Amino acid sequence: MRCVQSFIFGLFLLQLARGEDNILVIGSYLFSAVSCGDPGSPLNGKRKGWLFQYNNSVTFDCHRGFKLEGPNARTCLANQTWSGTQPICKPVPCEEPPKVPDAVMFGGGFVFGAHVYYTCNEGYKLKGPDTLTCGEDGKWVGETPVCKDYTPCGVSHDDLRARVVGAELVLICGGALISRRWVLTAAHCFYHRFSRG
Repeated sequence: MRCVQSFIFGLFLLQLARGEDNILVIGSYLFSAVSCGDPGSPLNGKRKGWLFQYNNSVTFDCHRGFKLEGPNARTCLANQTWSGTQPICKPVPCEEPPKVPDAVMFGGGFVFGAHVYYTCNEGYKLKGPDTLTCGEDGKWVGETPVCKDYTPCGVSHDDLRARVVGAELVLICGGALISRRWVLTAAHCFYHRFSRG
């Protein structure tokens, strides 16, 4: 009974036949190195290693602000394929940005390089920058803005839905127009309450 086995040693293929009492070499071949081809580099990353022949390995790394998902190394196999799967570089995530009282935040996709913008609610004014950026370390970069109470001159905080009950309200308004484009004095209004009784 004969059993034939093949073994690869470096660039040699050795075929052995086993009999009942001995081992017989039936072939020894020198063959060109098995090549797996360039495995490529992940987007936003790089590959280290330039030998793509059998039993050689390459490693992968990501640029700043990105993290590797998948194997960090692959090896060229005898069947001319690379071990494992091709890794990818994903942007580093940031936690949810800080909430700013009396403000609305715009933006999304809280990952490296993303921006969020803040705008204050009516009656408030922004102090500081309006933008934060997700940094390479997963932390928000920039000073968190603050919305301060702000009432410009002449604007009343009176409830516009209010009614006068049991009194008269007289509005006195004035202003002068010189032409359709020019105003001599800005329009302004005053009010006075008269109580009945």
